[in-house]
Amino acid sequence: MDSGLRVLLSTVLCLSQSLLISCSSQYPSFRSEPASLVQSQGSVARLLCSVSPPSAVVSWRFGGRPLDRDTLPGVEFHDGSLTISSLQSAHVGVYQCMARLAHGPAIVSCRARVAIAEISEYEDGRRRSLSVQEGSSVLIECPLPHSVPPALPRLRVRGERIEVSTGDYLVLPSGNLQILSVSDRHQGMYRCGAFNPVTGETVMQPHGTKLSVKHSVSPPPVRIVYPTAPQTVLVQQSQPLTLECVVSGSPAPAAKWLKNGKEVTPGPSQQQHNNLVFVAVARSDEGSYTCAAETKQGTVIIANYTVNVLEPASITEGPTNQIVSPGSSARFTCVATGNPSPNITWLFNADPITPSGRFQISGSSLVITDVTLQDGGVFQCLLDNGIGSAQSCGILTTQTATPAPQHHYIVGHSPLDNLRPSNLLTLSTNRPSEDRFSLRSRRRASNGSVR
Repeated sequence: MDSGLRVLLSTVLCLSQSLLISCSSQYPSFRSEPASLVQSQGSVARLLCSVSPPSAVVSWRFGGRPLDRDTLPGVEFHDGSLTISSLQSAHVGVYQCMARLAHGPAIVSCRARVAIAEISEYEDGRRRSLSVQEGSSVLIECPLPHSVPPALPRLRVRGERIEVSTGDYLVLPSGNLQILSVSDRHQGMYRCGAFNPVTGETVMQPHGTKLSVKHSVSPPPVRIVYPTAPQTVLVQQSQPLTLECVVSGSPAPAAKWLKNGKEVTPGPSQQQHNNLVFVAVARSDEGSYTCAAETKQGTVIIANYTVNVLEPASITEGPTNQIVSPGSSARFTCVATGNPSPNITWLFNADPITPSGRFQISGSSLVITDVTLQDGGVFQCLLDNGIGSAQSCGILTTQTATPAPQHHYIVGHSPLDNLRPSNLLTLSTNRPSEDRFSLRSRRRASNGSVR
């Protein structure tokens, strides 16, 4: 085939593909969004953001306001991502990535929270004494101090450090230490401790608890030594949970658990030394729990918990793309779930929408009345409930009475083998009224004449 014809055909086909690509690149989208992080003070923190198409301009917001090197020293921008060279208290807050195209359409990412890891000292500096009867169960209360992220228990038992349950010692996620059957060998000093998994710091209780064992001919009475008052527990979805129930007595009776008045059956939870253990909490695990134990006299003693499961904000039904005529109305819906209930913010091309006569926000819906050509763009719902953030968007296209011009593409051609300059090359298009057109190739001779 003539080389000039090959170039022409390649150019036409390439132009056809370029037109298709440009249609799909009219609006920005995220390939990846920044995620919340907790890091040590002074460390390098990075928030990643990748957008499409490559022509989209990426910028950042901090606390809802535009961010640059002048407004927040110590931040750098590279390939759309943000780097904090040395994390300090001034950098703590909420960040968002924004992608905008030259002709206006823009979107913002979910909110990413940046925090500095820290752990507080134990507040109680007094030495405590605890005397228990031999053979009974005992709980040494060690509530964990404030920590970001949450601390892990690290206890010192009679001079030795323990991190996990072993033998008669049951280390609970709350930081408490349960001794299943007390004997003389358990006497001694116990100190509470906590470990921050990000900073690597461990803080210890200044003094601790001195445990002594007393002997008696009569067995200790059956009672619930922990908790002694109703407890309310907040736990994030998919996290582990242990509801503690320490029953004392010799022997201590087995307790049973009830949820909302009905006995708990084996499933996502399991019983461990009268404690109710959840490997990964679900929203369905919310409710009122009761630990019940029966004395020899038939008296039932109880301890109560209320479990509230926190769930990150998520979108079950996001806005859908719409095409409307000027003067008509458009409705976008954003159905959300989460606990606590998420706050919904509506945006147009990344800017918050202020409710007005034309822009009406009610519940999970946004209604635009008397649509104008200027309303064409990206409408986005942004959710946040303090546990997590989510976003989704829909495109509003306004069309006039005059049909938009149609792009026509080459969809086929006649055989190219043995094609000569004097032959006709037939190219088929996708336009019904013009099924075919002809293109004649001519070769220019070396003397400049055309054959």
